[in-house]
Amino acid sequence: MARVAPNIVMRASCEELESSPSFSRPSCSSSFCSPFRLVPLENADAYPIFKDHSTNLWFFSDCETAPVFPLEIGSHTLPVVRCTKRQASPSSTSSSSSSSFSSPQSTEASAVLEVAQKTDLLKGVYEGGFKIWECSVDLLLFVKERLSIDPHSNSVVFSVPTSSAADPVHVPLGIDSVLELGCGIGLPALFILLFGLHTSPLSVHFQDYNFEVLEQQTIPTVVTNVLRLQNQEKLGDIDEKEEVFRTIKHLQSSSAFIAGDWANISADQSFQKQSYKLILAAETLYNKENHKDFFQIVKQSLRKPDGIALIASKVFYFGVGGGTNDFQKIVDQDQEMECFPVKRFVDGQSNVRQILLLRFRSSPSFS
Repeated sequence: MARVAPNIVMRASCEELESSPSFSRPSCSSSFCSPFRLVPLENADAYPIFKDHSTNLWFFSDCETAPVFPLEIGSHTLPVVRCTKRQASPSSTSSSSSSSFSSPQSTEASAVLEVAQKTDLLKGVYEGGFKIWECSVDLLLFVKERLSIDPHSNSVVFSVPTSSAADPVHVPLGIDSVLELGCGIGLPALFILLFGLHTSPLSVHFQDYNFEVLEQQTIPTVVTNVLRLQNQEKLGDIDEKEEVFRTIKHLQSSSAFIAGDWANISADQSFQKQSYKLILAAETLYNKENHKDFFQIVKQSLRKPDGIALIASKVFYFGVGGGTNDFQKIVDQDQEMECFPVKRFVDGQSNVRQILLLRFRSSPSFS
């Protein structure tokens, strides 16, 4: 089967589409602890999805289906579907989820959405997940350039740079599990999910501080893009409702959407059983106060001995004090972990940005 390059459709608000994306992280911090919750990926009937046969695109029924805006990211174009915000769904539990947590009430969801329309971040309420941030795009493009499929195992392989040299040696790392922390829309993890859609079992998990971001932005974006890729690959004449059902069933078995702050998630016993070959994060180092919690969840969740984490961030966030330099100091004090920059971005228009690679010192892949 010919592989179709993933072409990501992003669910975005009208305000985001009518202005250029903001590429600076807000200069506020949050020490608020949001409880650990799983966002249920509901059965197919819960999603008002339909296909526009004139464009062969899938839409949620609250979308304005005509406008599709190209979002230019370097030499890449990502089509963005213009959507209105979904109303919070009634409390429900996915048939595939053992979570006892229910969806937030409509008033709670509406409050977060109201805040998101007025500001990029509000301490203890909203952590910026409805925006597309600059380092998220950096990480997406970095990952995209280094993915391949092993034809023998039919599995996703990531080409890992082994040092911060200008032309480093790369080693292949088989990827069967991915976690994106502070995902927002989750573009880097979504790209891997689409790239490995027909490979051997691949689990991709998305985590964000806000339940509402996952429920109303991340999940609809993931579902829509999987449907769109399947349609591009022309998998046969399948009834539309059956196609939606099949997609949801696949995602229920391969994906998870985790809401809450890093400290509470790390302390959850069910999450402590998880381990990931690849952890992704973008714009998660802007608040220096959260660095230790962030490092703890990465170290705890990374699979030994050869799992890696890729962290895209500005070197320094003015007005806050966070950034890669301060995070590097925390990692350097640890006996088991090490990190180094594998990509640096200097464009003269924004703060210097980096992608850090975090790994276990004893990793056999790099010895």
